[in-house]
Amino acid sequence: MKNVKMKFAIIMLVILTFTSCSQTILNFSVLSPYVSNVEIAKSKGILTEGKSMSVFIQGLSIDEAMYDALKNAGGSYDMLIDGVVRFEQYPFIMMYVVKATAINSKDLKATLGEKGFETWCSNHRIFIPNK
Repeated sequence: MKNVKMKFAIIMLVILTFTSCSQTILNFSVLSPYVSNVEIAKSKGILTEGKSMSVFIQGLSIDEAMYDALKNAGGSYDMLIDGVVRFEQYPFIMMYVVKATAINSKDLKATLGEKGFETWCSNHRIFIPNK
């Protein structure tokens, strides 16, 4: 009987260790309610990924995952487009994962011009925090 309980405990431990759940929270082009042509911006960007990880959901944040994605892309990138936000759950660990294309708004301004860039941003309801 003791041997059966030990085997059961080991099997449960293995199941809990390798069990996970992943769920897509959001797919975005430019986080806009409008259909967007992001091909101009996308051609100048790089693919990046960021994570926000936590134990028992304390301090978990989509913003942190997005900032991590920008940091991983490099210092010159300041905008994410055409991406996916996923929620992943493992035993005792939860995380948001953001996969997106990072672009530099200065490069986009150079391509579209100042007025074109402002129009593009306003049409897509993009929030630029330093304005």
